[in-house]
Amino acid sequence: MQIHVEDLASRRPVLIEGCISCDTLAGKIRPPGGIIGQNEHWMFFCGSQPLLVPGRGYIILKRHCEHLSEIAPPEAATLGPMMRRAAQAVVNVLQPAKVHFGLYAETVKHIHFHVMPRMPDLPAGNVPLTFLLKWCQILNRFGLKRPYSDEYVARIAAQMRAEFQKLAQMEAGER
Repeated sequence: MQIHVEDLASRRPVLIEGCISCDTLAGKIRPPGGIIGQNEHWMFFCGSQPLLVPGRGYIILKRHCEHLSEIAPPEAATLGPMMRRAAQAVVNVLQPAKVHFGLYAETVKHIHFHVMPRMPDLPAGNVPLTFLLKWCQILNRFGLKRPYSDEYVARIAAQMRAEFQKLAQMEAGER
């Protein structure tokens, strides 16, 4: 039986051992550059060793949940502002042509959104990007394409964190 919002005995979010997202939340996995931004329900960080764009990231729910239909109203209410801040931080730092968000949760069974900046030199559309990523993965297997280093990603993450914090302060001042 899945506990949906929190473990009532501990009043802490439920995390599942062996889930990569839960392990990240528990501090067992450290994203390059650390956490870029978070609120009470969501966390944003960059992925490790990306092949296409060093600012590719993830927004993950701070508890284990496998279906979007099961998120609680407070989680839903804070998702939009998190996505907006993440997109704006990516735009301010990387200046992409567009920022894509994707929710799949097929391999990693934990609600998480992919944050994919499409740089001006990358093709438009999800299908071309999917093929380009597969091509880069093949090139990587043969040693012909190297991923961005975690050190480089950490520098990008630090810039995005500064932008994220500025946006949060500006929004707090508007209230």
